[in-house]
Amino acid sequence: MNVHLPFGADTVPVDVPDNWINGRCYRAFRFDPAHDERAEILAAFNEPVGMESVAATIRGKARRQGVVVIDTSAPALLQTFLPALLEELLDASGLKPNHLTLLVANSVWQTVTSDDVEALLPPDLRKRHPVELHDPFDAGKSRKAGAVLGGIDVHLNKTYLDADLRILCGPVAPDMIHGFRGGRSLVLPGLASEQTLQHLYSFDNVSQPAVTYGGLQNNPFHAAGMQALMLAGCDLVVAPIPAPDGRLSQLVVGDPGQAFLAAVTRMTDKMSVTLKEPMDIVVTCGGGAPYDSTLAQVVNALAAVEPVLKPDGTILLSAELAGGFGADPLRRLLLEAQSPAGFRKRFAEAGSFVPGQWVAQRLFRILDAHEIILYTHGLSDDEVWAAGLTPIDHAQDAIEVAMQEHGQRCKICALPDGPFSLASLPVRPR
Repeated sequence: MNVHLPFGADTVPVDVPDNWINGRCYRAFRFDPAHDERAEILAAFNEPVGMESVAATIRGKARRQGVVVIDTSAPALLQTFLPALLEELLDASGLKPNHLTLLVANSVWQTVTSDDVEALLPPDLRKRHPVELHDPFDAGKSRKAGAVLGGIDVHLNKTYLDADLRILCGPVAPDMIHGFRGGRSLVLPGLASEQTLQHLYSFDNVSQPAVTYGGLQNNPFHAAGMQALMLAGCDLVVAPIPAPDGRLSQLVVGDPGQAFLAAVTRMTDKMSVTLKEPMDIVVTCGGGAPYDSTLAQVVNALAAVEPVLKPDGTILLSAELAGGFGADPLRRLLLEAQSPAGFRKRFAEAGSFVPGQWVAQRLFRILDAHEIILYTHGLSDDEVWAAGLTPIDHAQDAIEVAMQEHGQRCKICALPDGPFSLASLPVRPR
């Protein structure tokens, strides 16, 4: 069975055994870019989820100042979709452009800078609308909105809390920590203070079994986000569903809770692949450029396929990793810990916190149960070994090595869509 795995801007061909014992290729449906972004926006506004009318809902609340929280993680959405969306929001709310602030969500790791905002937002938007970049490190820009998860104080951006009209606009996509990002995650973590995020991303919270890729049920991060959303208030959620190239595919608009969950349902229905039984070996990729630029990014792909592996199963991952480990201090976190046990000793027992540690923790959680054989051009063999993974010079060799370890009668499959698939096993009746 010949499979082409996305690898940077190219692909890597592999031949996965295909016989009566093993070998299947499981592919999710793909989201195609919308033919007409403006038509997609109008359709979503005409049929909002959980409310009768967008205009009727937001016009009465827009007395002096409104705010639209935006997420810069999908730059393609900022070029044509965001300007068209803002026109509809201005028309529906009755606000003038200088009374509708664009508030850029941010976090304590892989932080967005003012230079990033200038480069990502079209110049016309920056001239028409006030633009503010949330600063999680400036305590004076936030104030306490309440508490979540039974005791974590949540300090959120004052501009958002003081606005008459509050709108959240960010792409919905699976995430290894929050289950799905979008909607409530634009508030928490997107508008939270450093102090809040240190408590939210604690070792204990990240280690919860329900913290899974695409998982919302019993996920403490989803629960915290929904609680924070209720504390802060929100009038409208704009939930774009991006195609793999980052452009708009579908759009859901409406009630803060219902619209987000409706977008999640659409994505889950399309991205889910169900395997008949657990696998000894899964062949996958980081999703190709720009999704496999760093090791930090491809942890999502590993988390996506982990649910269908047997205990001690093996993941064969192809990822270019042109950007190496990713933003500091991930490289140091991985190399200094050296093992899942070393990481637990430092962060679980000592209780310390470093921005980005949740990414390292999720990787070590996978490594604690599975071997990861990595084909890449972006890290040296020594760096791959030091991070706890196994390097390989050729992707095809990885299959042969893994089958020698698990035996020729092992169960092996390809999940070539990587982070664009939600892999699962059938739910067994109790």
